[in-house]
Amino acid sequence: MKVDNPRGLCSDEASRPWTAILHPGRSANIDGCQGTVVGSQDLILNQSFTTEFDSARGLRTLLDQLLTVRWCTVILFFQRTGNIMNMKLQRLAIAVAPALALAFTPILRADEPSDRGARYEDDAWYDVSEWFDGNDYNPTDEAIGRWDDERFDYRDKQTSTDTDNDIETVDAEEFYGEDWDDGYATFSDKDRDGHYESYSRYHDTDGDYLNDSYATYKDDDGDGMYESYQFSDLAGNSEREVHSSNVAQSTQKGLVGKAQTVSGKITESKYVRRLGGLALLLQVNANDGKSVWVDMGSDPAFQLFEGDSLTATGPISKAGNKQVLVATEIETQGKQVPITRNGRRYSGKIESTRTAKVRGEQRTVAKVKTEDGKTLTVDMGVPSEEKKWKKGDEVNVTGVPVKIGDRVILIADKTKL
Repeated sequence: MKVDNPRGLCSDEASRPWTAILHPGRSANIDGCQGTVVGSQDLILNQSFTTEFDSARGLRTLLDQLLTVRWCTVILFFQRTGNIMNMKLQRLAIAVAPALALAFTPILRADEPSDRGARYEDDAWYDVSEWFDGNDYNPTDEAIGRWDDERFDYRDKQTSTDTDNDIETVDAEEFYGEDWDDGYATFSDKDRDGHYESYSRYHDTDGDYLNDSYATYKDDDGDGMYESYQFSDLAGNSEREVHSSNVAQSTQKGLVGKAQTVSGKITESKYVRRLGGLALLLQVNANDGKSVWVDMGSDPAFQLFEGDSLTATGPISKAGNKQVLVATEIETQGKQVPITRNGRRYSGKIESTRTAKVRGEQRTVAKVKTEDGKTLTVDMGVPSEEKKWKKGDEVNVTGVPVKIGDRVILIADKTKL
């Protein structure tokens, strides 16, 4: 707190004006009266609030001004250590402190909306609910009737009622040039030497948005190229226009088994609507000048935006007419984060279970009624002593819906009671 010509609060010359520049957490001695500014918080611009007042009338003027200043909360409370404090001021300050604390609850923001692109826009002047939230802008993911935490989230954006933001969501066919989906791909690098010994993925070969085949590609000599593959036609449909094995062969040609690393700034982001749901694709302008698309998968935890720095590691895969780095690990804000690629998530109650032979081995198959009332057949995996599923169990399952014969079964990759 900086005080010029300090008069009026603790001295006998209470009628003379004085000017106070208030800083958060500062204390000062005003004519022998020790005091502390306990509620002054500068929320956005790191500026100070300057006012001029004399005695009780001046403090009331200050409080009136504060009601129109949305970025600053000031609560004055002085403890008497020298001369006698003006009791009117003391009572007034104590009376208004709780009301001000509630009316101006601070929300700290690190940057201005102009620096945050299409994720945020200015508050509408007519929206009364935004007058006292401590900021002057809105995330563009808000929806009418839904509580918002004032932070942008890609998932919320998909059901937003905000119609003027330009964060793009595109269909897989438009983005890749075909209905391509790598959301369920798994890569194996057992010795962590940067060479993926095998790569496995499901295929939808007849375009009905259900996986009907499964292939594992192998790099037997460690040269980064997949020399062989094992293919399984799950649906047993021989009437396709293009045989599944041909799809597997073309996929094999576009694969590179060596881990690649790209570092740079994110220049564009898209949500691609794929078979397994929305996937985040980031275009990175690498330090060597090249531009690379990075597939981040469908994990909603990633909040990465244009202008952020990113280092991504993973294999390069040909996706339609694009070469895409399928991230298995990223580094951002000094942290290394592995990328997990799981299937769709369902919750529900088991109605019945049985053991059945699936792809040549005994598996536990459960009929699950989901929370939205749908019935789902789930391959829960190989029977074991640790997991004995029974009727009535509440379960969460994550997996891949595949077509086996004339039925659709969810192949669970994660199950939890």
